[in-house]
Amino acid sequence: MQDKGTLTNTQQSFEKSYLGHLRQWCEALNQLPGNLDKMDGFNCDHCQNRGCVHVVRGDYLSAVDCPKCASIRKSIWDLKRSGLENKSFSSYIVTEQWQEGLLSIVRTFAGECSGKWLYIGGQSGAGKTHLCTAALRTFIFKHRQEALLFEWVEKSKEIKQCVNTPEYNGKISLYKDVPVLYIDDFFKVKRGEAPTSADINLAFELIDYRYRKSLVTIISSEFSLNDIISVDEALGSRIKSKAQEYTLHIDRDRNKNYRLNEHKNNASCRDFGETSTSGV
Repeated sequence: MQDKGTLTNTQQSFEKSYLGHLRQWCEALNQLPGNLDKMDGFNCDHCQNRGCVHVVRGDYLSAVDCPKCASIRKSIWDLKRSGLENKSFSSYIVTEQWQEGLLSIVRTFAGECSGKWLYIGGQSGAGKTHLCTAALRTFIFKHRQEALLFEWVEKSKEIKQCVNTPEYNGKISLYKDVPVLYIDDFFKVKRGEAPTSADINLAFELIDYRYRKSLVTIISSEFSLNDIISVDEALGSRIKSKAQEYTLHIDRDRNKNYRLNEHKNNASCRDFGETSTSGV
């Protein structure tokens, strides 16, 4: 019996020593700096930019995703994959008064972090995507919130194709629940066509859920908000209710299409103040 007791004490002593060394090793690993900030521009003091933290679980050491930055870094890489990661407020070129007006309002929206929505509709090529992406970046880097980009043409097609499958809920929930969502080219269709009933159903499910949960939503579209209301009043009224003073419209004017006029210095643009900034 004494030998057994001695053995038990030895085991206990070993386990105590082992766990002590394990905790020390865990602390040492958590002090090591990483370099993810050099890759994505986001700094996290919690994990020292490793993207993971080490924890002791029972009698073994485990690495888990950093609870402070993992979802944010995922948002950054999602933006990088889209090719829009360089669309910032500082890179938005202002040559006309209407552009200055847009920039000022969108900057105010992004800085408030108040739960309101942003809707920019109108002229193609006028910088709607640039400004909306810049706002999205602000939520990621300044407000440190998880955010995703929903490119309507690509993502809506992908989700509609699995509407009657087990994968549907998982795919749409990703965009329904994310704290900040940017829907780019909302209801984009071929010239002369209108959004289908499948488009409207998908949009309503997404918008209505985020409306009821008060989740920040950014939308850009060639449709004005009046156009959206004409397509589906329940959908458009929800957007209008949330966006309020951050509902912007760029009048249709090819001189405002920077993709057509980027090499011209004499583009003629109307004062942004003459366009709708109040909602419709």
